[in-house]
Amino acid sequence: MKRICLFLLLFLSVFAGCQNSSDDDDPESPSGQAQDDDDDNDNNDDDNDDNNDNNDTTVDPNEGWATGYNCRAGIGFVTHYQNEKWALETLPEQTERVYLYALSFPTKTQGWAVGSVRRDDIGLPIAGLILRYENGEWLQEETPARETGWSVHDIHMLNTREGWAIGGDSATNGDLLMHYIDGAWQFVEAPALENAWHLESIHVWSDQFGHAAGYYDATYPDLRRGLMLVYDGVSWQEEELPEVAGSWTLNAVVFNDEAEGWAAGFGNEFYAPVILHYFDGAWRQEDWVGEDNTCGEFGFSASFSFIDRQNGWLVESENVAARYAQDGWHDELPNIQQIVLHASSYFNSVATISAMEMWAVGASMYTVVEPMDKTIGLILHFDKGEWKRVVLPDIDFNDDAYWELTDVAFPLAD
Repeated sequence: MKRICLFLLLFLSVFAGCQNSSDDDDPESPSGQAQDDDDDNDNNDDDNDDNNDNNDTTVDPNEGWATGYNCRAGIGFVTHYQNEKWALETLPEQTERVYLYALSFPTKTQGWAVGSVRRDDIGLPIAGLILRYENGEWLQEETPARETGWSVHDIHMLNTREGWAIGGDSATNGDLLMHYIDGAWQFVEAPALENAWHLESIHVWSDQFGHAAGYYDATYPDLRRGLMLVYDGVSWQEEELPEVAGSWTLNAVVFNDEAEGWAAGFGNEFYAPVILHYFDGAWRQEDWVGEDNTCGEFGFSASFSFIDRQNGWLVESENVAARYAQDGWHDELPNIQQIVLHASSYFNSVATISAMEMWAVGASMYTVVEPMDKTIGLILHFDKGEWKRVVLPDIDFNDDAYWELTDVAFPLAD
């Protein structure tokens, strides 16, 4: 995110274009999915993201999932990776415009995708949308009633019986926490915090331990400050973060176990990556290994994916792609740029399969006829040291090429 870029919404609205493993029976056990933990794609975490990249078992490299949407057509979609190719899934029919930002697959046979329903491209959401995959079919989940418009930004399922999601309320400009338990979703009381705040990513390690990342001052970019909430099995509370110079956000969070975690976002006027590392019971800022960015033209999206403490990836929308190994972070962007054909490409989500394999999704922007740009989904595959740009699923939007992939997940092997 898992998720429309702010820049594109503002720009295009002026021209009236697009405005924009098997089921775990223990609810305390960590979820099994290799996917992003974000969560966000933009200032509305429309990408999402999400999630655990579990750490004790093997990810199935032969089956994966990704979400996305077409901005101009108002079509949300899910694509399924099987038999070495990506293909579209059939989703429940919708009468309004649909945007899908994130997904979470605790097992190979059951998963969830979340987003929002809107009446137009840049209007406020009507309601959050939660889809569930079971027995080879996607169904729409019942959500709790709410008088005001709202959306779901990110989701992380512990197992098939329990999970969490975050979203936003369009009337109060506040954020929402949702809990799935015993077959039903319910809103959970959020902590009383100072100022306006926004959540971008959620990751829950057990029914007694979870984190949600975001930032304060959602209305004023120059005043933003990273925010982290922690769950103790009873309630969500703010967690102390290190001092970071200037304005900054957190857009992704992931934990390898209860003792170690990572968070990432953007800082200062140049949108340089901010990396936080949790160990010995506290968050600390880490130095960035790559070059600083110079603009925020693609909005703010970040995604983590780890398979264990020594192997993981981080991607961000502002040309960030880094691989984590025993000796720390390594900048992979120069290698990716050799196979990404268009400079205006960005990442929304990453899924780590093994120490030598990963998938990343996002979009590439094509300037076709000024002032309109066309955006086409992007899928990259890193396998045994080699990068490949993957053939996209056959998506027909009536030649309305303005779509992106927002989240990616590969469940555990049986």
